[in-house]
Amino acid sequence: MKKVLSKLILIAAIAIVPTACNGQSSKAESTLRDCINEKVNPNIHESTGKPEFDFFEFSLKAEKVLLANGLIDNNGKEEYLEFLKGIDTLGSKNGIKAYNQLQELSDTYGFSYNLFIIADGVLNQCPYKVYKSEQLTENHLIYRQGKILKQLMDNGYYQEDLIEQLFEQIDQNEFSNILYRAPVVYLILMNMDFHYDSRLKRKINPSKIMGNG
Repeated sequence: MKKVLSKLILIAAIAIVPTACNGQSSKAESTLRDCINEKVNPNIHESTGKPEFDFFEFSLKAEKVLLANGLIDNNGKEEYLEFLKGIDTLGSKNGIKAYNQLQELSDTYGFSYNLFIIADGVLNQCPYKVYKSEQLTENHLIYRQGKILKQLMDNGYYQEDLIEQLFEQIDQNEFSNILYRAPVVYLILMNMDFHYDSRLKRKINPSKIMGNG
């Protein structure tokens, strides 16, 4: 009887651990979503007259622009990786068309995504804040993705080996979650800016660490 009871307790304990981890991850993801929306929306109505918006819905609409213009064939991670790695040589008419449409989309939302304070909030400050506030381990995807995104920021938003590392951190199932795909869409917006707007110059500052602006 004691052996049976011990087995039941062990089975129950094993079942509880993944549930607890999933619960923590779900809460952390919700907190990250809220943090990012708070970073992109401050004073947006006062400065642009536009209503507040959901950053992740914006990212899905930006993704539709990429798909509609044939820059990616689907929203899989391999498609995004291939596109990002070749973005500095992007020269098709569809590329220019997509860039102009993305600019129009950003204007519609009043979203100044290329402001450093917003980029830093989305790619660096919020992932680090959630990592600390939710007491996540360094193995959690929010931390692992945020760490590399910070390194990419400090290297002008593009460095091929860091791009590859970023995609190595996430499997296709995780990438299907817009929470983790949206920062990649953000990187594409920034890099298309650098590619098509000759006035913009990449700033390199690899000395900073995650969580610092």
